[in-house]
Amino acid sequence: MYQEQQAHVISLFKKTNVRQVNFSFDLWKGPNHRYYLGIVAHWFDVTPTVNKVRHVLLALRNLTGPYSGENQGVLLWKIIQNFELTELIGWFTLDSGAYNGITLRWLSEKVEQEIGWWFDYKERYIRCFGHTLNLVVEAFLIGAHYSNLKRALNDIKQE
Repeated sequence: MYQEQQAHVISLFKKTNVRQVNFSFDLWKGPNHRYYLGIVAHWFDVTPTVNKVRHVLLALRNLTGPYSGENQGVLLWKIIQNFELTELIGWFTLDSGAYNGITLRWLSEKVEQEIGWWFDYKERYIRCFGHTLNLVVEAFLIGAHYSNLKRALNDIKQE
């Protein structure tokens, strides 16, 4: 079933003449103590009768091995390859997770090695406004635990 849906999504990208695909991804820890990486693709469908933003869940995969930016990058790259999107990589909207910058740096290096073009991962890393707003609201609600917010903002700054 997954392969059928994957083939359908690939044909959709080709049929709608997609020029760039943007991504959002996040890592979750399940109740079974396993990590899962969810990857969503976003693109603009320029079909004359459609002209709208589309998105699709590409994968929700178990992250095997270490919890690291490089390991997330390996899985992300496999998914991008499986959906034939290597030439269409656009921007990334992510939370301020500590490993996101590392994941994107690894991915930009891999893209350069594999297909010969480089992208500035810092430029293409868009911080999710909802996540940032959540951090600010938590800071107001928590108040006394300002050091936690300061640490989170410092993590964002370092990426």
